[in-house]
Amino acid sequence: MATGFLDEFLIKRSLRLWSGLAESVHEVDGARLEWLGRQARRMKTHASRVTRIVDGRMALAPHLERPLDLPPSTEWSHRPTPWAVALDPKGHAPARRETAISDDVALYHDCERGEICVRQLQGQTAEGAGPFGLQLDVFRFSGSFLSLVVRAPAEAARGLSRNHILRLAMLVESERPLDMHARLNLKNGPNTEQVSRAVDRGHVATVTEFDMAYVPFNEKWAEHIWFDLFLDSPAMNQVVIRDLTLSRRLRADM
Repeated sequence: MATGFLDEFLIKRSLRLWSGLAESVHEVDGARLEWLGRQARRMKTHASRVTRIVDGRMALAPHLERPLDLPPSTEWSHRPTPWAVALDPKGHAPARRETAISDDVALYHDCERGEICVRQLQGQTAEGAGPFGLQLDVFRFSGSFLSLVVRAPAEAARGLSRNHILRLAMLVESERPLDMHARLNLKNGPNTEQVSRAVDRGHVATVTEFDMAYVPFNEKWAEHIWFDLFLDSPAMNQVVIRDLTLSRRLRADM
């Protein structure tokens, strides 16, 4: 995270370096010129990404500052990228069998026909919705599964103990009734523990919790956490996940 004095110093030095290169690039040729072009394109890619994220967050600051409905003893909360900042590209039509929506969210399915579309929504008006939403349009579906994989940040596993509860909260709407299941995956040394829960679709707002007291894992080996969100029988349906947040809290003392 670029916030410290050393980060600012390095960025300023880099700016001076590239400013000087821009002035002298006309005198460079051959292999050096080709190498310099490659480096400039790499820098542009990362700078453009930072600019896009910063602009999106600044424009939506009121949404991002809105307090989340989190239980007491919450240690951290996290809104994954598709629900927090503008994506580029905003959608995929059709979505391939493995489609990276962002660095931390991906869509997986085994449908042979390309009749699944996913796109980011902006400027939502639904009460309690985040700054962005994610919409899935599914037409004919001949596959056996359709899932979203949501990778949790490193804080999710750092210091994880059997006294913790992991929480997946969503705002979900669908044109037709739809069953969903959430699966917690915990990379635990050489093993990966998995626990599945049905998502309560009785209301638009859903909360699925995983009590780590019932997950067989070694507290010293917890490395990485991700969630699989399965959409059951999704054919001919439109599903909008207007918000999704992950959080971790300590279990209340008994």
